[in-house]
Amino acid sequence: MVEAFRGAVDRLTPARIGWGRAPAPDHTHTRTWIRRPDRVDTDPFGERTVRANMHPGHRNPDAIGPSGPPDPDLSVIAIQTRDGRPLAVLANYAMHYHGGSGPVSSDYFGLFAEKIQRLVDPAGSAPGFVGIMSQGFSGDQHWMDYSKPAQAISMDRYAEDLAQRAHEICQSIAYQDWVPLAMRDRDLPLPVRMPAPERLAWAREKVASIGDRLPQNIPEVYAREQLWLEENPIVNVKLQALRLGELGLTAVSGEVFAITSLKLKAQSPLPMLVNLELANGEDGYVPPPEVHKLGGYNTWACRTACLEEQAEPKIVETLLGMLEDVTGRPRRPLELSHGPYAQSVLLAEPLAYWRMEEFVAPAARDATRHQRTARYEDGVVFYLDGPASPAFSGAQTDNRAPHFAGGRMMAPLPHPGEQASVELWFWNGLPARIRGVTGYLFEWGDRLAIGGTNEAAGCLVLSSAGHPRTLTGTTSLPLKQWTHVAFTRDRSEVVVYVNGQPEIIGELPPPRPADAASLYIGGASEPAHSFEGKLDEVAVFDRTLGAAEVLRRVQLAAFEVPGTLLAKVPPDPSGIYSQALLGTRPQAYWRLGENGFGGRQALDSTPAARHATYEEDIELYDLGIPAPAFTSGQATNHAARFAGDGCAAS
Repeated sequence: MVEAFRGAVDRLTPARIGWGRAPAPDHTHTRTWIRRPDRVDTDPFGERTVRANMHPGHRNPDAIGPSGPPDPDLSVIAIQTRDGRPLAVLANYAMHYHGGSGPVSSDYFGLFAEKIQRLVDPAGSAPGFVGIMSQGFSGDQHWMDYSKPAQAISMDRYAEDLAQRAHEICQSIAYQDWVPLAMRDRDLPLPVRMPAPERLAWAREKVASIGDRLPQNIPEVYAREQLWLEENPIVNVKLQALRLGELGLTAVSGEVFAITSLKLKAQSPLPMLVNLELANGEDGYVPPPEVHKLGGYNTWACRTACLEEQAEPKIVETLLGMLEDVTGRPRRPLELSHGPYAQSVLLAEPLAYWRMEEFVAPAARDATRHQRTARYEDGVVFYLDGPASPAFSGAQTDNRAPHFAGGRMMAPLPHPGEQASVELWFWNGLPARIRGVTGYLFEWGDRLAIGGTNEAAGCLVLSSAGHPRTLTGTTSLPLKQWTHVAFTRDRSEVVVYVNGQPEIIGELPPPRPADAASLYIGGASEPAHSFEGKLDEVAVFDRTLGAAEVLRRVQLAAFEVPGTLLAKVPPDPSGIYSQALLGTRPQAYWRLGENGFGGRQALDSTPAARHATYEEDIELYDLGIPAPAFTSGQATNHAARFAGDGCAAS
């Protein structure tokens, strides 16, 4: 170590620095997944607490989806001599490790260092160049994508891919000869999660039975760990914040989750922030509080997961304060970005509109001027992928949504009376026929659920509090796919739309005020049968939404989204060209603008309804002739792309 320091000092030279970043989303994914409520597992203490577990396996039917988002940024800091000779590259990426062979391994980090040196200095003219890959906040991240079939990606290929991407970033870096430098370094004392007296008694008894031998199973390992926790009630977590010009770095001596990195990046006073974990020590996993509620390996109390449940928000707050210190600037506020869909909802003047973009519990922010804040219960995790369309949050911002895993969202909002509407997007992760009611989407006097073994499995079921009658849909709702639903009431007349199309039409008596004093999202007033999956863009109204308004909203969300994510939107025949053609009374008129959500039908716009059928090798919902004569207003004209197959009509 002394020789390394002496060598560095001996080679000091005037230098310049630059940095850059680019997304690399294909190389890191969340490895902690939420289990189905009927597949809860047992922890080392014999209790059924495991709703989330690491490494569930590829496409495991027992798992619903990831418990948090990834951080896809690959960040690069490059240093050169003043004349451009490379000295060092420090890369940072939120991926835990690849899986090195042997008892001692540098894993892909060492391979990356070798490969980036060859790319940056192919001629070998920079002896002493140092290439480094550092771990971003990746306590819940891994290279395997468990939503897809397993792929054989070698460690060498993985390191090569990231080195190539880092080298591309280096090509666009603008270097600076001088930058201001500032740093803060703090030890944050945090309590550990002390075992309860009953657990301590269990641990002492088990450790006594072990004697001098090594533990032979997981409960024995965790029994010894409870005694370690009792002896170490406080852990000093090392935190650092650095400023290099307009670049910020933070460092934490623990294994921090990717959502924590996203929180810091969103609020940092500096335009680019690099977050490093396992820096200056190893103080264990640091899940956010909501993930603690789901249990699992990285929450089991031991020296490698020992910190109190509120450790993560305390670390975030401390680091943001340190970044404010080194910059002399306030943190950036968290602001919502409204795309065309969100703007349309706001212009419709809802009673409340929850975008559900939150990083943390318990408050769900109302985007309207009414500021009717709702509250998340335990059993909800945050900042997952919402419906993938720029219509929600704009082209530059990912739309986000919470995942409900046993919890609800509640708002103290009385039902408006004879007229009311609720619209939202949902992504159901629980198969039908698992329980009596698959899950309640909302309750506001009226209750809308996905049916289960009780009735209408996999279809919508509508009821009203205090009344035995139910109305059911007939469409089998897709699993793990975003779907728009709108409920409207006009006195006793009720309609439920799915993806802009009427699904349930009937009569139900209006709810009594005593049964509709609060709104529940992702559940009902009774906690049983809460929704299992993601919900987004919840808006409630004190009026009855019209069919055209509901359909228009779905069409707004459809911009630039693959057809499989969209509503069954029929082609719009109201443009002047289309109207003129319909006026000639053709035997059939196929607009060929379907998105495929409702099947492979080509809809006939004439009263004869001579619908055709698309064969397999045809791509739907491509861009059609870009002229307003084909569709009304600002709607996009769409077309089918033929690539070998045809469209047949009898």
